[in-house]
Amino acid sequence: MAVLIRPISLFCLLLLLAACGGGGGGGGGGGVARPEANVSADVTEVNAGEDTVQLDGSASSSPSGDITTWQWRFLSVPEGSEAALDGADTDRASFTPDLPGTYVVQLVVNDGAADSADTAPSRVTITALNPNPLAVVTEEINWILGTVQLDGSRSLPPDGGDANLLVYDWTLTQKPEGSSAELDSGNLAYPRFTADEVGRYQAQLVVRYGDKASQPATVNINIVEEKAPPVAAIAPLDETVPRGEIATVDGSPSEDPNGGELQYRWRFTSLPAGASGEFLNGSDKQAQARFVVDSAARAFYRLELCVYNGVSRTCTRPFQVNVAAPEGENTPPIAVIAPAYNATWEAERGAAINTSGGSSYDLDGDALTYQWELVSAPDGFDAEANSSLDSCTNSTCWPGFTPTVDGDYVVRLTVSDGEASHSVTETFTAILGANRPPSASAAIAGAATVLVGVTATFDGEGSTDPDDNRLDYQWTLLDRPNNSEVVLQGENTAFPTLTPDQAGPYIVKLVVTDEHGWASSEREVVLMAKSANNTPVTRISKLSHLYTSPPWMTSQIHWDAEQPFVIASEWENYLYNDTPIEYRRDYFQLLADSYDPDQDPLSHLWSLVEAPQGNRMETNSANLCDGDNWHPFNSQESWAEYQDRVERMREWACADPQLSPTEPGRYVFEYSVYDGSEFAGPFTATVQVVDRENYPGLLLEVPVMGQSGQLDPPPALIDGDQNLRQAVFPLEVRTGNSRSGGAFYWGGPIQFYTFRLSAVGEDFTLVDLATPSNNPLYEPRFMDLTHDRVITEGYVIPQGTSIDVAWQVVVPNSEIPANYTEKDTLQDRIAEAEITGFFRVQEREGWTFSLGGIPRS
Repeated sequence: MAVLIRPISLFCLLLLLAACGGGGGGGGGGGVARPEANVSADVTEVNAGEDTVQLDGSASSSPSGDITTWQWRFLSVPEGSEAALDGADTDRASFTPDLPGTYVVQLVVNDGAADSADTAPSRVTITALNPNPLAVVTEEINWILGTVQLDGSRSLPPDGGDANLLVYDWTLTQKPEGSSAELDSGNLAYPRFTADEVGRYQAQLVVRYGDKASQPATVNINIVEEKAPPVAAIAPLDETVPRGEIATVDGSPSEDPNGGELQYRWRFTSLPAGASGEFLNGSDKQAQARFVVDSAARAFYRLELCVYNGVSRTCTRPFQVNVAAPEGENTPPIAVIAPAYNATWEAERGAAINTSGGSSYDLDGDALTYQWELVSAPDGFDAEANSSLDSCTNSTCWPGFTPTVDGDYVVRLTVSDGEASHSVTETFTAILGANRPPSASAAIAGAATVLVGVTATFDGEGSTDPDDNRLDYQWTLLDRPNNSEVVLQGENTAFPTLTPDQAGPYIVKLVVTDEHGWASSEREVVLMAKSANNTPVTRISKLSHLYTSPPWMTSQIHWDAEQPFVIASEWENYLYNDTPIEYRRDYFQLLADSYDPDQDPLSHLWSLVEAPQGNRMETNSANLCDGDNWHPFNSQESWAEYQDRVERMREWACADPQLSPTEPGRYVFEYSVYDGSEFAGPFTATVQVVDRENYPGLLLEVPVMGQSGQLDPPPALIDGDQNLRQAVFPLEVRTGNSRSGGAFYWGGPIQFYTFRLSAVGEDFTLVDLATPSNNPLYEPRFMDLTHDRVITEGYVIPQGTSIDVAWQVVVPNSEIPANYTEKDTLQDRIAEAEITGFFRVQEREGWTFSLGGIPRS
């Protein structure tokens, strides 16, 4: 213990000396008398976002003269606060607390000789309350043309309130001249709009909580033009280039709309047989590329030009340079024998071997004739019965043989251009278990775009060998941006790395070779490096199964304590490849509507961080995820094994998992998104879940896909629960100009829409009923089908009962249709009457149901 006491004591002594001014520093050393800061505030308790605090330091004093400088500063603010001091360098300052919590402000004054000390009179503490909801936004956004997302998610309810009950009301209050920008969903925490003009936009947010509303919060959005991508273009090349001469391809028509300097990259996408494929003097990185046309075997070369402007890369479509056969002296052809596709020089005994002479060529482009022969074969091989080599005389047939005996088979090919000929021999070795070529797979481990200075890892682990041979890896850096000096690290491993030192594209190639020396085809991958990154933007929402169907219903779902998700435990059975399949029909959906300003590909991850004990997310018809990240039933496992695997999952690598919980309670999810450079999040979403018998209010259930129109009389009630899904208030049904709402006809009213209301825990009253019509011939109404009663003002749904409700229109008997033509005509007339329907649930604030737009035929 004695060993510890001395250093600690020494440390305390040093602190004491510092507090006493020992060792100088701080403007007050050497015994100089300090000025004294003395502050006050006009109020010490205010409402956040509403009241401004006036600070006064004029009572400060100095023993040696006048005070020369004033400096106000925050010592502490609530987490996330962006409050700023106005007049921070004067004797009187002010600020508006933007978040509830405690703000400690200090004043430091200087009289030209020393700063004031940190004393109690130099500080003031302000407490900010929020008796009203508080709208919190980012005050300024600087962005580029395109999608802009606003964020009101940090808005707060009144003290003690539930943030899930906040109602958002965004408006776009200013936009540049000529802009047609509109908010997509002004009732969301994260609305978006498309900035279509450069200039200044302004949006305003008011949040409401019950009958209370916040002060408006304003965000200024400054929009500038994004750097446009470069334009890659090649000048026309009308003439045909004779073999042996130099071809020049011209990319100087390429341009950067931003006026920047371009980097040029030429490459061949297709070469004639026998061509060298080499550019002269590094011209492949210049606006004009030059190469020797050294083969006319296929009569053309194809090239691609890519240009890079420091931000983005653009490539042309393949450009063709035609080649003319030379005049004069003839060049002999070249014979080439290749094994069949996906084969090597080892031949499987007993299997047909097809050889190929298609790679043979004539540099002059002359047509060739082919002559095949089996030069030698192992003893016991019957060539007459097992070889067709001598039957092939052109490049389009595939001569072959079937080796029936182990050993070497020597094949000769002779090609002729009519004046000269050339022969070549190759040996096939027949064995059992012949070697087959490997296959290379080149990828990037992670995102294909990284920041300069961030190490990227390439992944060749997906490379395979059909014979399970050991593979050797050879990665090659084919291209890098101008002035880059990077090299690949670990180029002979499955996972080489590269750390970009310049912004731009890095092209890497992989070839794998098996232990017999046979190489795969080449595989290329492009890594883009950039000097700066914009973080992905996300908005989180929660949906019902219902809302995956046509968008004729709108509602803002919270799945909160007031309107939780109901476990319906609806199951469906069917056969899949003779396997009995059972899955849940009811589920909720978490939706991360994410995008990346840089157009980088995104990786998504939802995690379940809190759930009731014993819960399993049961298998549903959506297989948990939409898009490219489903967890489908695998025929390699039984349905029971699949269910067990899926139901034990607690993470889902997609933007919109669809989940069917088994236990009531509180579920907390976190979402993160990654663009290859930066993570955004985690964002949190909470879902409250209950059993049906414990629903805390009036349960609303609506048709999943609408109801089909028909002339026959329908049943009095909704046909079973399978056609219904849970919805929440407030709900608006917009049938628009289609028949998605359906229409039923029988000897009286026309029924356009049905839904179910179930009262749990108490009675509920329907008030403010409205069913206006512009045509007095048509009388709209809400009808209680369960009790065959018209729903009128003050209609009570008793506790523990459910009613099926129809939205109907009563028409004169003379207009009841007798056929489909009359039905369509009547439906059009009713649509012209602009009939709507509305009611409110008296016992719950903001619970409304709206129907609008009778569908036309």
